[in-house]
Amino acid sequence: MIISKKAADVLTSKLVLNLNEPTKYENTDWIKPVKYVGVWWEMIMGKSTWSYANINNVHLGQTDYSKLQTNGTHAANTSYVKKYIDFAAKHGFGGVLVEGWNEGWEDWFGKSKEYVFDFVSPILILMLLN
Repeated sequence: MIISKKAADVLTSKLVLNLNEPTKYENTDWIKPVKYVGVWWEMIMGKSTWSYANINNVHLGQTDYSKLQTNGTHAANTSYVKKYIDFAAKHGFGGVLVEGWNEGWEDWFGKSKEYVFDFVSPILILMLLN
């Protein structure tokens, strides 16, 4: 549901881009809720960040990430994910949420910039351990 005081806000909403088509699976009994842990907990705790590189003005399709040097604070990497998989297995979690990284995420916090997010091509992985 989109609710707004101005019709223009309804028209410019990106909500519809984030909706999925109804499932094509006839049997969904195999889908079970699980308790999981997420790699981005480190970001919430201030140990790591969303940012891949220190850059102040990202533009979709214009910023060349191959020319940037990583800042070493980005938590969605193989080393961290392996640690979280081991932690989840040891402590009875059913999965590890590993959110990938989309272009523009390092330049979003505290700013209102529509051109830094790619809502059409999300990267999201849920690794189930069971």
